[in-house]
Amino acid sequence: MRGAAPFHHPNCPLGLVLIDAHGGMSLCELPPPPAAALPTRYDAAWPLTKMPLRATPHAVNPHGLQPEPEPEPEPEPEPEPTCPSPDH
Repeated sequence: MRGAAPFHHPNCPLGLVLIDAHGGMSLCELPPPPAAALPTRYDAAWPLTKMPLRATPHAVNPHGLQPEPEPEPEPEPEPEPTCPSPDH
């Protein structure tokens, strides 16, 4: 991405203009923040919206990220079949 700039228009409130590496332009509309949230800040590496939790968090699960699947155990090799001895 080469650049980004705010784009506010009656048909696109909270808009954003993005210019990609090839010079292509995209117009985007950001969703409004939740009603209980503080205003979203766009001057950080990622858009930042603070919200009161009104609880104690005990774990965090980032949206859109799935835990890595556990590797499957390797199957145990099957024992070689034994042939009856010709003496019996």
